[in-house]
Amino acid sequence: MEDIEDWLDEKIDEIVHTPGLYEDASYFEREAEGLKAAAKSDGIAEADLIDACGGDIAKYIMNRQNAYTMAHIKSQDD
Repeated sequence: MEDIEDWLDEKIDEIVHTPGLYEDASYFEREAEGLKAAAKSDGIAEADLIDACGGDIAKYIMNRQNAYTMAHIKSQDD
């Protein structure tokens, strides 16, 4: 089985693909539930997923979204 970090990167790339900044992680609760279901389907324990996300899946997705957006903005400035 692939490394959970690699798995998570692939799944996040499917979620985060449109620039946009967010301050509230609740917007990503639905995506977090989808990640939990995908992890379960792929044999990844929910506890391992939560650990890989630093304890909060929705906040992790939001932070990745915001990092993606900032990189997109920076690339537009270059």
